[in-house]
Amino acid sequence: MKKLKTIIKIYFLLCILVFFQSFFGLKKKYACGIDVFVRTQGLAVWYFIVPISVIIGFVFLKNEMNYNMIVRKKNIKEIWLDILLNIFHSGYIITFLLFLSCETIAVLYGNFYKWDETTSLFYMLTRGTLNYLNLKFFIFMYLVSTFFYVVISQLLVQVIWWWTGNYVMGMLVTIGLFAVLIRNGLPWLMRSGVYYDIWTAPISNFYQFIFPILLIVVLIGLGYLKRKRDFL
Repeated sequence: MKKLKTIIKIYFLLCILVFFQSFFGLKKKYACGIDVFVRTQGLAVWYFIVPISVIIGFVFLKNEMNYNMIVRKKNIKEIWLDILLNIFHSGYIITFLLFLSCETIAVLYGNFYKWDETTSLFYMLTRGTLNYLNLKFFIFMYLVSTFFYVVISQLLVQVIWWWTGNYVMGMLVTIGLFAVLIRNGLPWLMRSGVYYDIWTAPISNFYQFIFPILLIVVLIGLGYLKRKRDFL
């Protein structure tokens, strides 16, 4: 029951954040409902999704870092495994709540899709129109890419905490690193997600799926390399 209340609070918080992110960041004259989803990705990954996933992830993972929970584990690998399970668990919860909040705010725009018009944000940013968009595929891409962003950012925080013992450092380094990488045009962040440019060229399966999975595997491996850990 307590966890359900936490999830409901997070949902309403995300609705508020998405509302301000959209209504004050999009030109309502040209925007439509689907732009709300796009608004939470692209350049917004580092200042929207990453901070949200890092902070909310801490809410879900704080019990795993509690000394009373740690002493119950048999070995350090079991502790890391529990942390990983909680990261993936919180990852799909945050992804679903973010999608649901975007859907809630998108309704306020009335017109859900207008990328086929010259009076759309899509046209303003790409100088072209998109007459047809497979909505199911768009939702799939949004959920998958958001899940990857959330899990990778949380994993990075945990790996830094795991090796240094400083969780705050992990949070700050993760947010800062994403900011630097996206500002410098990291191909993975530029060619993944559902941002407008993605739909003007062939979708890269490598950057959308393969690269983030490999990155997740590497981060998990870095945690397992830590043989000893002082939790006192």
